[in-house]
Amino acid sequence: MRLTRAMDRGLRRPPRPPAPTKLWVSDIGRCPRAVMFRCLGTYEVTHPFDVGLLDVMQLGQHLENASAELLARDVGAENIERDVRVGNHLWSGRIDFLLRTPDGAIIVEHKATGANWWDYNAELPKLHHMAQALLYQKLMAESCGETLTTRLLYRAWHKRAEFEVSDEGQYMLALGYVDGHDGGVSRRRNFNLTTERHTLEHLYQGKELPDKPWYDPTIPDAACCFKGDPSCLYYGHCWEYHETAS
Repeated sequence: MRLTRAMDRGLRRPPRPPAPTKLWVSDIGRCPRAVMFRCLGTYEVTHPFDVGLLDVMQLGQHLENASAELLARDVGAENIERDVRVGNHLWSGRIDFLLRTPDGAIIVEHKATGANWWDYNAELPKLHHMAQALLYQKLMAESCGETLTTRLLYRAWHKRAEFEVSDEGQYMLALGYVDGHDGGVSRRRNFNLTTERHTLEHLYQGKELPDKPWYDPTIPDAACCFKGDPSCLYYGHCWEYHETAS
């Protein structure tokens, strides 16, 4: 018995039959067409996640558990709540951590990432991560009437970063620290959260599938691919298999 192959088999799960879902908070900032393929519940997944990505996702969950344990040691286990459900008749999501502090509650969205290209070109925090965290903030405000401080926490091997994020209308703003340095950073992402939210809600309520995204066929990874391989679960409903894929 080869253990690594056994582990790979353990990571793979039989595909679930398609079924209608709500919008997920993690959908914001991503391809609307891919979102609606899932929400409509009539489209099969054509390109499931490969074992490498499933392995990364599992390791990310282990890092999240480790971060929760460390935070609980400091703030007290009674002051940290995990997987907090939030949503309404359109949206569904779970906040990673809700921390209760003397200064008020804090929404924390935890992200694990690789260390090799850590914060390359000041990419942290990523746009769709900011949008997700801020939509949690808005849904919480709509349900409880209070706008909570919202942070993104990143972890990689021997690396950490945290950002407080805010919605500034035409853009999102992140203020925080990378690798614990005293000097803080300020990073802006051009993204209108309200407009993008309303676009997805309109598509969802109308059960509408938007057009394919435009792409430049001369760019190998432009058509919903990464390193030549399809990076979308529903790739086959939009494109023929990419010629450069392995």
